[in-house]
Amino acid sequence: MLLCSDSTNAERAGFTPSERIIARTLDVLYRTYRTKRIIISSFASNVHRIQQVADVSARFNRKIAFLGRSMIRNVELARETGYLKIDSKIIISIDDIWKYSDNQLVIVTTGSQGEPFSGLVTMSRGENKSISLGEHDVVFLLASVIPGNEKLVNNTINRLFAQGCEVVYERERQTHVSGHASAEELKIMLNLVRPQYFLPIHGEYKHMVRHSQLAQEVGISPRNIFLLTNGDILTFTKNFPPKKHGHVQAGAVIVDGNAAGSIKSDVLKERREIAEDGVLIVAAAIDDQGNLLAPVAIETQGVFITDDAKGVFNELYAASEHAINEQAGKRANVESLKKVLKARVRDVLRKRNSSFAVILPVISMKRSRYDDTTNFEKDFF
Repeated sequence: MLLCSDSTNAERAGFTPSERIIARTLDVLYRTYRTKRIIISSFASNVHRIQQVADVSARFNRKIAFLGRSMIRNVELARETGYLKIDSKIIISIDDIWKYSDNQLVIVTTGSQGEPFSGLVTMSRGENKSISLGEHDVVFLLASVIPGNEKLVNNTINRLFAQGCEVVYERERQTHVSGHASAEELKIMLNLVRPQYFLPIHGEYKHMVRHSQLAQEVGISPRNIFLLTNGDILTFTKNFPPKKHGHVQAGAVIVDGNAAGSIKSDVLKERREIAEDGVLIVAAAIDDQGNLLAPVAIETQGVFITDDAKGVFNELYAASEHAINEQAGKRANVESLKKVLKARVRDVLRKRNSSFAVILPVISMKRSRYDDTTNFEKDFF
C-alpha cells in the first residue's frame, strides 16, 4: 500500500558502487604506507567497513587498537552478535600500542565528521593522552563529509597535516562508498514494489522532491505521492484516500539545566536575538495618571554604541520621556506605554546606531492611596 524509501542519493545518477571497492583501496594504501603507523577514521556504525579493515590488517600482520567510546562499544556488540569476525589475537588495547613498532599497528577511531571530542580530533589537537601524532603516521578518512560538517572536517585535516601526518581522504582516492541507493536503484525498488502510495523519506527536502520525480517517471501518480517535513502526520482511513492531517513536535530536544525539552522556539529566538544584538532596558516610574515620578533610566548590555555615545543616549532619554509625557494626564495603560516606548527607542537606535538590540521596557506604577491593590505594580518585559 505504502512505500517509504530513502532519498539521500536521489540526485546521484546511476548505481552506487559496491562496498568491496574499499577492500581494494585499503590493500593499495597498506602497501604504499608499509613503514608507517596507520590511523583509520570511519563511522562507528559501519560494521562491514570495520570488518574490511580487520581483514586487510590481518593480511599485513598488523595489530588493531580501537579508540573512541562509540567505536569500542559497536565493535564489542558486533563481535558478540556475530556480525563482526576478528581474531582476538590481532586486537590490542590502546594502552599497549607502545609495545609495537609503527609498521605493526593500525588504530581505528571515531572522528570522521570532525566531532569536537572524538578520538581523531583530540589527536589532531595534541590532546589525546594515548597517542601523539607525527611524521611516522598516516591517517585514512574512510567516510564522506556529511553536508554541514565541511568546516569541522577541513579544520581537522589541516591540523593533522600541521602535526606532520600524511592524510588520505575521499577527494584524493576512493576511500568511501555511499551507503545510500542512487537514482537507478531507487527506480528498481519502485518498479519491484509498485506501491499504491509513495512517501520519500530521509534526506534534505530537495532529495525528497527529486525522489518523487523519479516515482512519477516510473508511473506513480503525483496524487499518490506525499512530501512531508519532520512532524507531519499522514493519515490513512478505510474507504478514504490518505491525507496530511496535523503535526507533532519533532526535531532537536533542547536541554537547559533541568528543563529538558520544555524550551519553546520563541524562547530560543529571544536568546539568539539577545546574543547577537544585545539588550537595552528602559526603566520608568509613573503615577496612575501616567506622569513621570523620576527621570527615565536606561541600561544596556552587549549593545554596540557609536563614538558619539553621549549624543545617542541623550536622544534615547529625550525620546523615552517624550513618549511617556504624551501618555500623561489620563488613566495609565502600561501595555500601551510599553509599545510606544519600544517603538521610539527602536527608531533612535536604528537611525543613529544601526542597532537591532532587544528593547525591554520596565514600568513601575505608583497606585493611588484609594486603590485596593498594592502600592507598586511592576510590569517586567
